[in-house]
Amino acid sequence: MSTSFHFLTISRRKASISTGLQKVKKKKKQRLKNNITRVQAILQSIFFFFGATVNRQKRKRKKQEKQTGNQLS
Repeated sequence: MSTSFHFLTISRRKASISTGLQKVKKKKKQRLKNNITRVQAILQSIFFFFGATVNRQKRKRKKQEKQTGNQLS
């Protein structure tokens, strides 16, 4: 009786360890996903900022060209 009980506890312990490992893996995966999305968001905001500044510079240049064109005529 004692040996079968012993094996049961061992198998239960193994099962709990494996589920614990699965939970840890799941958490790691989720953390990695979160980090990736965070980095993507940061990059996106940086590129958006640069894009906005580039567009602003283009608009300024066009405005200046229009003004100089008006002054010449």
